[in-house]
Amino acid sequence: MPEIVKNIAEQNGESCMVTLSVSGGVSLKDHWEGNSGLQTKTLIEKERFDFVVLQDQSLAPIIEAEKTLSYGKKLADLAIQQGAQIIIYQTWARKNNPDSQSKLDATFEKLALNTGAKIAPVAKAWHLTKRDFPVIELYDPDGSHPSELGSFLTALIFYKTIYKKSAIGSDFLPDPVHPNYELIQLLMNIASQVR
Repeated sequence: MPEIVKNIAEQNGESCMVTLSVSGGVSLKDHWEGNSGLQTKTLIEKERFDFVVLQDQSLAPIIEAEKTLSYGKKLADLAIQQGAQIIIYQTWARKNNPDSQSKLDATFEKLALNTGAKIAPVAKAWHLTKRDFPVIELYDPDGSHPSELGSFLTALIFYKTIYKKSAIGSDFLPDPVHPNYELIQLLMNIASQVR
């Protein structure tokens, strides 16, 4: 997904460099402590970032909200000290448990309040899409990760959050013969409406 954001930005004449510090299933605590080989703190301390995106393990904001808040604040404070703005990745509830979204959102909103961070309203865009266009499958078959279209919608929200503008009218569109061309245009419209 970060590469999609970069591609959208570059097609719109924006500069975008992406550095990742990721590992499957890790928490913000793992990022802070350097578990699983993560070098997140070192990257934040040594590199110059305009934005740092915080994303916890998908269930942690529900079952370990206090850890999300504590370690999210530590990482945010470190990044802010280095001159970065913080963006909280508002992840979506798992497909088989949509009611958990309110718990996720409560943790994200509290973390944003505690850190002065922006929230990238990805889950909100997913909700609007599922409500208005239920035939669009945003989930991977595992019911947790995003499908290709889910990743694209997520990238559109991050582009809008970072650059403060919609991708509508941009030069970034796949070839009109792409099998999802019309759906991608629809997702661009949805993303442009999310606040």
